[in-house]
Amino acid sequence: MTTSSFPLERHLSLVQGNGARTEITIQIGQPYWIQRDIEAACPVAIKGLLDDIEDIRGIDFVDAVSLAIKFVDVTLAGMRDSRRFLWPDGEDYFDT
Repeated sequence: MTTSSFPLERHLSLVQGNGARTEITIQIGQPYWIQRDIEAACPVAIKGLLDDIEDIRGIDFVDAVSLAIKFVDVTLAGMRDSRRFLWPDGEDYFDT
């Protein structure tokens, strides 16, 4: 993983089963080449939910970014049984 800024951000509220609310920030960073024209990576962070930055790998920049977005969606969807995710205006994240 390379240290990178995160030009893409999304802010959500996380509501735990007990009603506690936390703000989370989804960050998708600048893709970069692992090996030019063979493998790229895109850093992803979900601050307030996951501690580590993940490097999601793909065959090129578009694939790496697409897979990074899917990683976020699958990660959040996998937690829907015990948590709710809300847009800043209070609307349910998964109803839109």
